[in-house]
Amino acid sequence: MRHSARITAVVLSAVLAASVTPVAADVAAAAAPEPSTPSSIDLGDDMISAPATKLTASAARAKANGVLAAGATQYIDISVVSVSGAGGADPTVVPTNDPSGVAAATAFVQQLDAYWDRESNGAVDIALGRLEFRSITSACNTTAVFRASAAVAFSGDYYTAGGDHLTWPTNRHLLALPTQDCALGLGTVGGGGGIMVSGAGIDNDIGVPVALHEFGHNLGLAHANGAMCATESHDASDANFGTPDDPNYCFADEYADFLDIMGFSVEKSRPHLSSPQKDAMGWITGQQTVSSTTTTTILPFGGAAGTRTLKVLDPHGEAYYVEYRTPDAADGFSLEFTAATQCPTEGFYNSYQRCWGTTSSAGGVRVVRGIDDDGGAPGTSVLAIGPINGESANPQRRDTHLDAGESFSNYDGDFTITVNSVNTTAGASVTVAFGVTGTTTALNLSAATAVYNGAAVRATGTVTPAAPGTIEIFDGTTLVRSGTLSGGTVAIELPNTLTAGTHSLTAKFVPSSSSFGGSSSSAQTVTATVPATVTLTAVANTGSPGIRVSAIVTLADGTAPSGSVQFVEGGGSYGSASVSGGVASLNIPTIAAGNHSITAHYKPTKANYLEGSTIAGFGVAQFVEQQGPEPVVKTTTKVTAKFVAIKTKLAKKSVLNVTVSGSGPTGTITVLSKGKKIASFALKAAAKGKAKITLPKFKKVGTYKITVKYSGSGLFAASTSKALNLKIIK
Repeated sequence: MRHSARITAVVLSAVLAASVTPVAADVAAAAAPEPSTPSSIDLGDDMISAPATKLTASAARAKANGVLAAGATQYIDISVVSVSGAGGADPTVVPTNDPSGVAAATAFVQQLDAYWDRESNGAVDIALGRLEFRSITSACNTTAVFRASAAVAFSGDYYTAGGDHLTWPTNRHLLALPTQDCALGLGTVGGGGGIMVSGAGIDNDIGVPVALHEFGHNLGLAHANGAMCATESHDASDANFGTPDDPNYCFADEYADFLDIMGFSVEKSRPHLSSPQKDAMGWITGQQTVSSTTTTTILPFGGAAGTRTLKVLDPHGEAYYVEYRTPDAADGFSLEFTAATQCPTEGFYNSYQRCWGTTSSAGGVRVVRGIDDDGGAPGTSVLAIGPINGESANPQRRDTHLDAGESFSNYDGDFTITVNSVNTTAGASVTVAFGVTGTTTALNLSAATAVYNGAAVRATGTVTPAAPGTIEIFDGTTLVRSGTLSGGTVAIELPNTLTAGTHSLTAKFVPSSSSFGGSSSSAQTVTATVPATVTLTAVANTGSPGIRVSAIVTLADGTAPSGSVQFVEGGGSYGSASVSGGVASLNIPTIAAGNHSITAHYKPTKANYLEGSTIAGFGVAQFVEQQGPEPVVKTTTKVTAKFVAIKTKLAKKSVLNVTVSGSGPTGTITVLSKGKKIASFALKAAAKGKAKITLPKFKKVGTYKITVKYSGSGLFAASTSKALNLKIIK
């Protein structure tokens, strides 16, 4: 059986790319535009008008390819053509006219077979048919090479005399590979076989992606487009796709889905075929149909088991396909995952920007519509519905996926799709709510840095559209604070005791009305810092000249400091010492006699802990040999003591609160009664001069005179408190 089609009616073009530079190709006899980079490519000049009605799945399969019965192998006949008068050979890899060429062609076709076997769920089987080498007389452009190759290849098997009519045997596909740089890509659509031309040869990096795309046309598939809707819902009915310059329509940018093999062909990229195409062809697996409110988990699209697609049906019968795409082996080389963010202006109404290269390594949830082309071939349009980096207030800048916390409502508000979470292992948790208005939540912080015990950072949560409920601020998975919305917004002060480090904050909207769906913001970061307090003391060296300076470092959050302290005076440095137990000490034997003003500068080793410094003045006496040690500086102290109760029963113990002045004095506190020691306490620097001492029981009633002595230390002078009266009663 032979099949024929008129070229002017059925030819669609592929888009080639060198490296990551998409280039639009010929459509019928149109001239190919010049290549341009992803950041400047005009994606508005090449579009496909969608019909008002869709083919049913069974009709689409019949129109697309009627030969996919079990056991039907698709044979690819490769014709390597040299275009007369076209100049030297192109460096593109093509098979050679020897046994190694046959092996290369076989390996090339095996890659096509592996891809389409996987994407068709085993329905498509491909093998190398024949391989030939010939010269053709043709102009050096895609359409001319396509026609000339088909006219002579394999003794005319792919051509019938009588004008533009092409033909092919059932289940056979001609692939013409010019040896010169004379073609981009072109393929017939459907019909039980087909004809293709590719200027990319059989190179693995780009030749295979282009051939996969063109073979998709032969199977009956149209292009995978990117849809930018100039509507509040970012969506429209099936009939309203493809018409520009009208705010009620969705502009379908042809080829502009980088995560579909029927979109742009990009170097090394062999993305999956999207779910609407698979569904139309009868190849879909792992699909769950949803027509009522549900929360479910979608596993990564490239997996082999579990739910991998939601087919959401609105009350009009229109279908929305929900996929969770991740950078797996098939999608990982897509520009969506490998390119820097690009937001070209769509070439129509109000300068809308459809962005790509925005999907993180965690992947994203896509909503794809099945929109057929003018000839009824199954095509797709991925909807640009996701705000860019939380820009929920800017509907004119969007990308083609939803992150966690983002949502989408269809054009009539029949249902809302909300992404609760994404995880490349566990999948994406998605809620489809019918009769619920979707919301988006944005979080803004008044500052990017917070200081421990300093001014509080203000977190402002905004919900669009304005809805009643509360905003909960989370630090990771920990609830920090919450507030009630008023007019769609609320400002919440964060605690000023955030631990040192970077905190990832999100705002979660919890609606108080069942008419609205919840949502979460994108993460915003705040870096918490901890300041340090430094005090400086000095004592004379014992039996030698100079002094010993000590810096006491205290951190605002009470943690033990680490790092070093540098001691400087004027423009010079005496040296540095490590902090141990909160103290850094340095011996300065060569300091001159006289008055000195020394600065101690603390440098922490732990991230997000702040430096601190202090300055103190000291008088240094002249050291006299053999006079023995002479204190240079010893901080005077004062002991104050107070009983918790000045009267205590004979059977009870008295409690005495003691304070020794100074910055972190150390030593021994002794409690005396009539000159005799009755209690003592070892004072450490961390106590900051404070002690609570419980006295032993007294044996007799009466009034006792109590004094408290502080022993002093190398840094602090000794001192004694005033006498206190303690009355012991029965």
